[in-house]
Amino acid sequence: MDKNKNIVLQQIANHLIINSSFLTDLSLFHGKSGIVLFFYKYAQYTKNPVYEEFAEKLLDEIFNEIHDGIGVDFENGLSGIGWSILYLLKNEFIVGNPNEILEEIDLKIMEVNLLRVRNCSLERGIAGLSVYLSFRLSFPKSTSCFDTKFISDWQKVVSEKVINTKFNLFFLIDQCAYSSLEEIGITSLGLYNGYAGYGLKLMTE
Repeated sequence: MDKNKNIVLQQIANHLIINSSFLTDLSLFHGKSGIVLFFYKYAQYTKNPVYEEFAEKLLDEIFNEIHDGIGVDFENGLSGIGWSILYLLKNEFIVGNPNEILEEIDLKIMEVNLLRVRNCSLERGIAGLSVYLSFRLSFPKSTSCFDTKFISDWQKVVSEKVINTKFNLFFLIDQCAYSSLEEIGITSLGLYNGYAGYGLKLMTE
């Protein structure tokens, strides 16, 4: 492993350990969900279980801090948080039954009338919800809370609006406009233009 890269990654990990528990944002793009992905990856990268333990602690905080006021969008809300949990399950960073873990998120998302969603973006609209739904229903023996009417509406919207249901985490990170820690704002901790995103980017180079 490159020595300079490892020094920067250690600085990122230290900064996130000190600051992330105080973060109230739980989201994938800007909050704790993205930081959890960084720490599970970093634990694998360094083969140091301390970072996995910290990731588990943050994940517990996310489950304890989810509340009814959180929206369902992908950038800031439940579909992004749910996607991050599915990513951890798919890549065997955690184990569990998605039908049990994600039941509350699924029920909240099913309250959305997909036929009336006008925003088609990944961040705030139907594309982000579709990314979550596609990933969620791809799991073997998935028995989600979504009823047949909801799934039918979703498939209709995806077909009519030609919605892309794929999402590449590292493509998102590669779009971020940073090339050094100095370019990241001190309060930007998450994946998008933040410490966690820059750390994940370094680990893939």
